[in-house]
Amino acid sequence: MTFWHHDTFKSKLCTSEHPNIWNPEIIIFLPCGFNIKKTNDEVKNLLLSKTPWHDLKAFKDKKIFITDGNQYFNRPGPRLIESLEIFTEIIHPNFFNFEHQNKGWINFFKNWEEQSKNNC
Repeated sequence: MTFWHHDTFKSKLCTSEHPNIWNPEIIIFLPCGFNIKKTNDEVKNLLLSKTPWHDLKAFKDKKIFITDGNQYFNRPGPRLIESLEIFTEIIHPNFFNFEHQNKGWINFFKNWEEQSKNNC
């Protein structure tokens, strides 16, 4: 897993057991070969138990996002602009809306809360 830190403009590799090295404000998952559902299932398994992830600012502020890495981020091609639009929607939601939410990305917590309501 790679974290990019805006103050130093450097990325840092860390393990999923120690994500608190940088305490990111936003976490965006975009794994190669995974669509939103598959990524969401994997992130849910990672975050359901009490882990160091729960201490992160991004977790506390509910700013963990799942993208369709397979469709938008892991292939060169015509979707490059859409990929940038997804990042801008996630990072600056008050300024940008290209209508990629729920197609190209989801907020993990909103999706998790909706699934919990439907299962009750």
